Amino acid sequence: MLTTSRTFLLNATYVRDEWVTDAIADGKLDLSLSKLSAFQLEPSPPVCHVGNQCTRSLLTNKAETKKDLEQRVKESVENANCVIDVVSLEGNSGGLVTVYSTPAATDAAATLLHSHLDSRFCLP
Repeated sequence: MLTTSRTFLLNATYVRDEWVTDAIADGKLDLSLSKLSAFQLEPSPPVCHVGNQCTRSLLTNKAETKKDLEQRVKESVENANCVIDVVSLEGNSGGLVTVYSTPAATDAAATLLHSHLDSRFCLP
């Protein structure tokens, strides 16, 4: 994933593996796929369903809490990247939270998010 903005993944571009392999084969890129895979963002299952209060806690104040959690993951794991995706559901029925992180940061990202949600009584 290539991003040009930190605000709710605006201007994010999905990059297919075959595009990269074709560019490497054509000599347009000088990359190693094995090294590149360490920087790919992968969803950390499961997707959490959270209540309306928790959804608001992650998104209020220009998503400051969400951005703070992402930054804490980046600081705790070397060369890590983390994106927390929060989708509000209709009718005040809460939201869905998915954590995307680099493979080295998967456990740290999930732990920090669950700790935050637990502290706000969002998870059972």
